[in-house]
Amino acid sequence: CALHSNLAAVYLQEVPPRWTEAKAASDIALTINPEHVKARFRRAQAILQDNREGLPEQALREALTDLEAAQKTEPSNLQIKDEVLRVSRRIQRLDSQRTLPPAKEIVKKYIAASLLDRGGDCLDSLGYVWGQNESFVHIFVPAQGQSEQLRLSKNTQVQCEMQSQKLSLKLLGTDGQVRLNIDASLHKSVQPDESSWQLEEGGLFLHVELAKRDSDDEHWDRVWKGHPATRAPTAKEQKSLREMARSACQAEAEEEKPQIDEAKLQRWKDA
Repeated sequence: CALHSNLAAVYLQEVPPRWTEAKAASDIALTINPEHVKARFRRAQAILQDNREGLPEQALREALTDLEAAQKTEPSNLQIKDEVLRVSRRIQRLDSQRTLPPAKEIVKKYIAASLLDRGGDCLDSLGYVWGQNESFVHIFVPAQGQSEQLRLSKNTQVQCEMQSQKLSLKLLGTDGQVRLNIDASLHKSVQPDESSWQLEEGGLFLHVELAKRDSDDEHWDRVWKGHPATRAPTAKEQKSLREMARSACQAEAEEEKPQIDEAKLQRWKDA
């Protein structure tokens, strides 16, 4: 057991290291004594290949199993403790990448605030947020749930049918359960041929883009009839507010200009 464990150490020290031979030597040592700490640690090192990036998750978990077994035998070994912590963190990062963030975090992190202008947040009640500009209405439906399997899939989970005055939107979970189902008349008419939908950020959310038909009366109070209305001002109202704010700032700046005592100034010049 000691011979093959030491042989594994030699393979690990070679330049470049011989990972396969080191693991094989450790395997032989552990068939003789499964509790051998150094053999466990060296097999983990051979599997980790100097902690290189891109290792398969299975390799990380196999190495962690060896390291935890070695730590159980020698709990005071700081080198093993540090390696257990390092590998555990890598696995935790992988797990966190598979966990869907909360819907509100998806909206905040991945959806540009400019696309939510003059819209509303119906996330808690209806499962979507929306915004608009002069030409389009943007609807965003975040994936909801904790599992990575709940990411949206174009082929199996999204059904979107656009008409000039109606939008049907249905989302199904991987379990077949309906997660969103809206089939109602739109607040105003759209151009279906110029409208589209797509999944973004790897299925984190659905983005529906509706092309407005009426450019003269372009402001939408809501997406679907009967849904909550936005409190946002129209584009014209926003422009008027900006002009009022600009005028107020200019007036305030003029008021703050110091008053000059011309007589005193003249006395200073004469002096």
